[in-house]
Amino acid sequence: MCFVRTCGHVIVTNSKGLEMIGMSESAPEIEGGQIDLDENGRPLGIFRERARACILDAIPEKETEEIKELILLAQEEALANGIVEIHSDDFKDVPTNYLKVIQAYRELIDEGKLKIRVYEQCNLPSVEKIQDFLDNGYHTGWNLGDGLFTLGPLKLLSDGALGARTAYLNEPYSDEPSQRGMLLFETEDLKAMVKKCHEAGMQIAIHAIGDGAVDEVMDAIEEAKQNYHRLNERHGIIHCQVTTPAQLERMKRLDLIAYIQPIFLNYDLKILDSRLGEKRAATAYDWKSVFDKELHPTGSSDCPVETLNIMENIYAAMTRKDLNGNPQGGWKPEQNLSLEQCLRLFTINSAYACFAEEKKGSIRKGKSADFVVIDRDIAKTGPDDIKDIKIERTYLAGKKLYDMNR
Repeated sequence: MCFVRTCGHVIVTNSKGLEMIGMSESAPEIEGGQIDLDENGRPLGIFRERARACILDAIPEKETEEIKELILLAQEEALANGIVEIHSDDFKDVPTNYLKVIQAYRELIDEGKLKIRVYEQCNLPSVEKIQDFLDNGYHTGWNLGDGLFTLGPLKLLSDGALGARTAYLNEPYSDEPSQRGMLLFETEDLKAMVKKCHEAGMQIAIHAIGDGAVDEVMDAIEEAKQNYHRLNERHGIIHCQVTTPAQLERMKRLDLIAYIQPIFLNYDLKILDSRLGEKRAATAYDWKSVFDKELHPTGSSDCPVETLNIMENIYAAMTRKDLNGNPQGGWKPEQNLSLEQCLRLFTINSAYACFAEEKKGSIRKGKSADFVVIDRDIAKTGPDDIKDIKIERTYLAGKKLYDMNR
């Protein structure tokens, strides 16, 4: 058996699992990952970051019908939460064959079963996989079903997670001075992948949580932009949780999108001060500063790390409290977002992130009529109560796709 940490960045297996993958007695070194060992050098069954592939690659690959079933389950959950478009990351769930994912969406569209839009963040973690993708004619903007399924940016993970202490920091963790986290790619490998996609006209979105990883990603993107001029590329950094004012200023200069997850505070409030120390925590999760710098902030949940509940996400952004209402007054309340800013996170700003702000993301003549009906007026609801708002009906292009009473 095996268990995946909530953040997805650590997998634990038992002795039978180690036996099945041939690692009962020893384990290889993994670039961008780690297999924890006991004092005798034997694997403990803990696989971090890219070492997780040792376990994942041993799991039988999903067939197209299984992928379709999972997509449909996620679709119903999204609609129940008032979501009509998902910026998803499905390739990593079938790491050896992204073509199966595309085929699954093709069949769902042909069968009339795909109801929501999907903007696929294409997880292709090597130059070879990127080249194969491009050689097959795929690129940002390639779509099926008149845009129901669209290929979006190259998606890469440059570091791990704060909870697992694998987010890559410029200085050691305050509660584990021997650790700075992990970079999942060598610097030159990351630059090569970014260069390949940038020059091919692809959009790029890279996971970076620690300030060290944020620097690595910006270095790669800046070098690519300097060497090959493009307009309107809309590259971005996913999470950018541990940052400094200087880094946010550099993101603005590079015209990067900040993909943020306010709901992360529900858990991370418990570990921020201990992991980062007072000085780094003072400028971490600075979502208002992200707005002030006009970094086109886009809101998301990182589901399944957190749920798809938009109202809880808005609550966290406006109050900076966990779902139990702690701490009183909120954590760093000067970074609270306004209701208007929160609504932009999950509407027009998200449309901007997929080059579609002229077609959707706001209620305007000529745009897609995507909207929800909720059980109360959100503008008249106190920030502490927004998390309790219920979605009654969900509409895409004027068509009702969800009704809580049915």
